[in-house]
Amino acid sequence: TRDGSYLFIVQDTTVLIVSRLTNRIVARLSDTSMAEENRHVRPITGMMLSLSNPLQLITCSLDGTIKVWDYLESTLHDNVHVGHPIVRMCASSHWKNRLFIAVCKHANEQAGPSSGPRTKEASSTMYSVQMSRGVPHAHKPQKIVRLGKTRPVSHLILSPDGRWLVATSQAKLHVLDLNDTSAGLASLPETAIERVLLSPLSLVLCGL
Repeated sequence: TRDGSYLFIVQDTTVLIVSRLTNRIVARLSDTSMAEENRHVRPITGMMLSLSNPLQLITCSLDGTIKVWDYLESTLHDNVHVGHPIVRMCASSHWKNRLFIAVCKHANEQAGPSSGPRTKEASSTMYSVQMSRGVPHAHKPQKIVRLGKTRPVSHLILSPDGRWLVATSQAKLHVLDLNDTSAGLASLPETAIERVLLSPLSLVLCGL
C-alpha cells in the first residue's frame, strides 16, 4: 500500500494481505471460500493499486477477468469479464478509469476446420478497457478497444506522460502512440531485450 501498512502477495488464484507491522496474513482476496463467480479460478497474472482510489486493489487473471477489490473490507467492488486470458496489465493517471491489457491465444488452438493439423501461432492482442460500473457480479467492460496484435507479450508498460504504450515480445519492442492509434504498432529492430526503461524524455533499451 502507499503508506506501507500492507503487503500484497499473489499465491496462484489468491492474494494474501500481510501486515507490515506484524508480518502476519490479515486477510485473503479471491480465496476458495468465495463463490466461484466472485474469485479468480485461474492464476493471477497482475495486480496494482487503483490510481483513483488507493484503498482498492486491481487484479487480472488467466481466467479472463479483471477484479477490483476493497482490500480493507476484503470485498469485491467490480468484476469485469474480458473473455480471453489476461497476461499483462498497466494503467496511467492520464487515462481515467482505463486499463491497458494484453491477452493471449495459445499456439495449440486449432486454426480452423479446414486447416488440418496446423495450429495458430501463439499471439497476444492488446486492448484498452474502460472501467467504471463498479458492480460485483460478472459483466462486460463498459468499453473495450482493440489496439493491436503481436507475438506473446512479456512486458506491458506506459510512458510517464501516458502517451506511449510499450510492449515487449520475444526479441521485439512494440510502441503505440495512444494519442493517434491509427498508425498502429511500430516495431523496433529485433534485439535481445533484457529490460525496458521509460523516462519522460527518452526510451532506453537495455539488452544482452
